[in-house]
Formats: sequence, structure tokens, C-alpha cells
Amino acid sequence: MDDIAYALFEPEAGLLMAHRCVITGLDLFRKAGGTVRRGRVTTDTAERPMLDGKPLEADLIVIATGPWMADMFPRTIKPISTIVGVNVLYTSTPDGSEAFDMSHMPCWIDHGQGSFGLPSSEGSGVKAAVVIPDKIDLDNDERLIKRETLARTRSYIRHRLPGLEGQRVVDSKFNQIILTPDTHFVLDWHPEHENVLFAGGCSGHLFKHAPVFAEYAAGVGLRDFGTPDRFKVAGRRKLSPKESPSGR
Repeated sequence: MDDIAYALFEPEAGLLMAHRCVITGLDLFRKAGGTVRRGRVTTDTAERPMLDGKPLEADLIVIATGPWMADMFPRTIKPISTIVGVNVLYTSTPDGSEAFDMSHMPCWIDHGQGSFGLPSSEGSGVKAAVVIPDKIDLDNDERLIKRETLARTRSYIRHRLPGLEGQRVVDSKFNQIILTPDTHFVLDWHPEHENVLFAGGCSGHLFKHAPVFAEYAAGVGLRDFGTPDRFKVAGRRKLSPKESPSGR
């Protein structure tokens, strides 16, 4: 393809089933002796964490609330954050063909077209996400894709995956992610509350790094070691796609 200068293929890469990962993580946490409490997490005017309207008291509080972190910490995190809505479509595959199944097709990130996706997994259809930045009220907006995204995604499929042209949308999802100006993660202490540790930023990519990142965050939380400058809240600047670790 004329518009692709180069491509990288990682045969050992794969995909994660996000919902299964979260359920499995909670199960492992309980088996390790942890207690799971469901409630509404907010902050007060001083950005102290609250659970169901009551202050959280603990030696260490790790804030890993993904896109909600910006609204929870309007002075500290919001200035270095952008919340982006991502419209995702799942497309059917040709009858009798396994060409688009995960046994024959890799996951992909197409930086030049602002897109990424997954092969059909367990009959889900091919996931194609064209990133069209979209504002969202995290607590009040319904997670419905916009019909105008259909044309953009179908145009992308015709361009990159012509074998899927004419196939139907079988499912759709509206996701939300948080991005930092340089797309590096955030792992740093709150400047006013010494027991509050931020762990997040660039949440779409961070989920895939979670096992290693969480182990590192635990060491920072226990004061076994510090955190690199690129993960700190202060000193963030916008990077070009060529400089950015995520290519955004």
C-alpha cells in the first residue's frame, strides 16, 4: 500500500479479554485476602478521596480510576488530561471464511489512519475502531455510538480490509479513554496528600501493561523506589506523534 512506509509484526503479541481480566483480577484479590467494596468514589474540595461521601482513611490510597481521575482531581490531573470517546464497530466476516479469525489475522494499530482493531474472536466479528475524538460526560452520557461514524469506519475498512467490504455491523461499543499530553502513564504522589498515589494516564494502552505497571506501582507505593520523571504529574508537554511512545 502506497501510504504505508513500514510495518512491524510481533508474532508473540496477542489480545486481552478485558472483562475477563477484571473479573479474574478481583477473584485473585479476594483469594489473597482482599475485601472488595462497591461504592461511589469522589473527592472533596481539597482533593481528598471520599467513598460514599466519607473520607477514605488508609496508609496508602492508590487512585486507578481511569478516565474518571480527571474529574476527581480537577486541580492536579485534569490540566494534563484529555478524555476521548472512541466509537468501535464489530463487522461480520464472509460466510465460510476463517481469514479474519484470530487464528489467521493479527491485532493491529494503524497510526497513519488513526485506527486500531482486533480479528474476530469467538465469533465477535472484526473490531475496527477509528479514533474520532468525541467529548463525553462520563457520569451522564449514554454509551451509544454516533451514526456518522459508520461512514468513516466503512471507508477505512474498504481501504485497509477490502475483503470485509459489504459486511454488516454486528455489534458496537462506545469506549472512553484518558490521554496525557505526551501519552506517558501517570505514577506519582498527590502534591498535597502524601498517602495518595496516582496510577493511570493513557488508559487504553495502560490496561495491556497492567501486570508489570501494577507491580512497579506497588513498589513506589511501599517506598521501595521512586518514579521516573516521565511518569510524574509535573513537567508534561505535548509530543508529536513521532516523539510520543504511543504514536498519538
